[in-house]
Amino acid sequence: MREGLLKGGMPYIAVGDGPPLVYMRSLPVSEKMYKYELNILPLLAPNFTVYAVDRKPGIKKGATMRDLASGYAHAIESEFGEAVNIMGLSTSGSIAQQFAIDFPHLVRKLVLVATAYRLGPAGKKLQLKYANLLAQGRFRDAARVFFPAAFAESSFSQWFLGWIMWLVEPLFRPTNPEDLINTLLADDRFDAEEDLHKITAPTLLIGGDRDFFYPEELLRRTADLIPNSRLIVYPGRKHIEVETYSRFASDVVSFLTNEIH
Repeated sequence: MREGLLKGGMPYIAVGDGPPLVYMRSLPVSEKMYKYELNILPLLAPNFTVYAVDRKPGIKKGATMRDLASGYAHAIESEFGEAVNIMGLSTSGSIAQQFAIDFPHLVRKLVLVATAYRLGPAGKKLQLKYANLLAQGRFRDAARVFFPAAFAESSFSQWFLGWIMWLVEPLFRPTNPEDLINTLLADDRFDAEEDLHKITAPTLLIGGDRDFFYPEELLRRTADLIPNSRLIVYPGRKHIEVETYSRFASDVVSFLTNEIH
C-alpha cells in the first residue's frame, strides 16, 4: 500500500495495479476502525488500483453531502482527468450518490454498498443521538449506544456489547471528533430520492437484509429510482457484514469488469 494526497489535501491509500477504482472512505472514526475498513481493498487490487480516499480534514459545521462530493470531484478530475469507477460504503455511499448526481461525467460505474438514498428512521434517530453524545464529549456513552446497532441484533447481545464498547472505547475514540460529527449531521440531512434519476452511470447496489441503518425496503426503493441499476441483497447480513460476505469482492469485480451492464 502507498499513501499520498490528491488535490485539495485529500489523503489516500492506494493498492493494486490496474484501472482506478476510487473508494470513498466512510465515517472518519478511529484508526483501528479504518484499518478494518481497508481489509477489503486487497481483494479488489488484482483487478484495479484501488484508491481509498478520505475527505480533507477540517469539515465545516453545516457541510452537506453536496459539499463533500464537490471536494472529491475537484480531486478526481485533477488526478485522473476522466471518468473512473466509484465505490461508497454506508455514509460514503451517500456521498457517492451525490457525486454521481452532480458530476456524472466523472463516473464510469458506481458501486453503492450498505447504503440508500436516505437513512432508515431507526438508523437516523440513532446516528443523531451518537452525534449529540460526541458533541457533548461523552465518547464512552456514544460508543455504548451506537456500535451495538451495527454489530448485534438481540436485546441481550446489544446490551452486552454496549458495555464492552464502554470499557474499550478509548481504543476506538475518534481521531477527529468534529469532522465525524459534521459528517454525521450531513448524512442525517441527506435525502436524494428526488434526484436519483440523474445518475447516468451503470450502478450496482449491494446490501444486507438485516441492515439496521438501511432496511431492505430502502435498498429496493433506491435501486428502483436509479436508471440502469442492479441490486444484490445478501441474506442474513447486518450493516457491518455486507463487505465481508464471501461473494462481495467477486460481485464487485464482475460488475466493474463486464462491459455490458
